[in-house]
Amino acid sequence: MLQQGYPNLEYIIIDGGSTDESIDIIRKYETWIDFWVSEKDRGQSHAINKGFEKATGELFCWLNSDDFFSPDALFKAAESFLSNPSAGAIVGAGQKIDESGNFISSADPFDVTVDSLYRWTERFFWQPSCFFSKQAWEQCGPLDESLHYAMDLDLWFKIAKKYSFSRIEATLSINLMHSKSKTNAL
Repeated sequence: MLQQGYPNLEYIIIDGGSTDESIDIIRKYETWIDFWVSEKDRGQSHAINKGFEKATGELFCWLNSDDFFSPDALFKAAESFLSNPSAGAIVGAGQKIDESGNFISSADPFDVTVDSLYRWTERFFWQPSCFFSKQAWEQCGPLDESLHYAMDLDLWFKIAKKYSFSRIEATLSINLMHSKSKTNAL
């Protein structure tokens, strides 16, 4: 994300008390981080909610530890919101790669509505390729902490009931699939 070059960007890191090298990595980049904490939490949804409690921007998104943004993703997302100010969220394409950087698959954006979300198993997008407005978060969030999986889909349903989604064809995020990734364990 540091290479995005996007102005007025907040980096908020909520770590669940990692015992690996995560804290050393966070400290290495601490001068660019607006807020970080490493402490036990009640799970992924709780950690994300804690992060958004600290956020002050107008456009929200989150990355998990095995996700990253494509070059210029933040600029593309912001341009889309400026072009579609009534949208509650925007969605772009996403790619999945393996640990060697080899392409596995992609998910293309589509017209997101409540009806299309009911067909999630047929057509989906990757969570880090979705950005949403602060207003949508305030009206539709926080994430349901009882959900261990699909907490993002639950949020998309809530947003789609109140707002339109805008789509852009650009690839916004890349997900690293590895043997220890949460979604690979399903």
